[in-house]
Amino acid sequence: MQGDADLVQMAQMAQMAQMAKTLPEDEFAQAAQRWTIRHQSTDDLAAQHRRNRRNRHVRFWNGDDGSVQMRGSFDAEMGARIQQRLRRQAEQLRQADRRREPPRECEAHHIIGQVP
Repeated sequence: MQGDADLVQMAQMAQMAQMAKTLPEDEFAQAAQRWTIRHQSTDDLAAQHRRNRRNRHVRFWNGDDGSVQMRGSFDAEMGARIQQRLRRQAEQLRQADRRREPPRECEAHHIIGQVP
């Protein structure tokens, strides 16, 4: 029985090696992550989830150009919820920007002059 399991594992490793050669880096990273998750035990997955929840964080800072930057780490469930909300909000802002008429030059100077 162990011999069969070893053969299956060797075939899977060969398949992953082939994917590493042919897939773009980001796609291979995602495929490798999915493969790892499928082959982890329930206890391993539960421990990983607890670590992810314990280590979740978010940080904001101002970039050199004045933009607000953000970086965070979340467990998969919370990350998906945050990602969905941010994408929805970004799309609403993008659509609102498309509906707005660009400010005329004199208005732009007036607005820029009010920024501290």
